[in-house]
Amino acid sequence: MRARILWGLAQVLVTIVLFGAFFNFAPWIATEPIGDAPPGARATLPAGCPAFSVNHGTYICEWHGTATENPLGFYSNAALILLCWGFLLFTGFTGCGFRNPQDRNVL
Repeated sequence: MRARILWGLAQVLVTIVLFGAFFNFAPWIATEPIGDAPPGARATLPAGCPAFSVNHGTYICEWHGTATENPLGFYSNAALILLCWGFLLFTGFTGCGFRNPQDRNVL
């Protein structure tokens, strides 16, 4: 029973990490170099901003740069997302952690 609780807590922690990694990764896909920004948008972004993205019509500075400028960060973030998904799939299919409450064979 204790192991099941620990697996469940690990699933919760990995889910939180997954959400954080996704919300860091999602804007990275649409990030463009600062040179491609319209002049009016460039004036609103902070000085030294390496890249930008547009989120619901608002220009946002992306300090991590584009995927081509920072491939290690981009691919490590993508790998973290895949590892989190893999962990959740593994624990879901093997029955570790949270289980379906309708499963009658569970102690």
